[in-house]
Amino acid sequence: MAEEEQRHRHLLEKSFAQNNHTLTNERRNGQYMAFAIAVLFPLLGVYLIMNGAKIEGSIFGGVGLVPVIYAFIPKKDNSDNGEKS
Repeated sequence: MAEEEQRHRHLLEKSFAQNNHTLTNERRNGQYMAFAIAVLFPLLGVYLIMNGAKIEGSIFGGVGLVPVIYAFIPKKDNSDNGEKS
């Protein structure tokens, strides 16, 4: 009985480790995409502004800066739901 339980536990731990590895890869891919947006959109905005499309360039430049700014804004913690003790 104990051996069966141990095999089951090892199987669960192995499954958890594989799922955790997949989540890590997905997070890394998300970081790559965020980096690409944060770098390419402002560059595209500068290119557009230099070629006479000032409004479009400003829009693309701003869109590229939004994820960077959002990443540094502290998130509000709603764990206490406004109740003070």
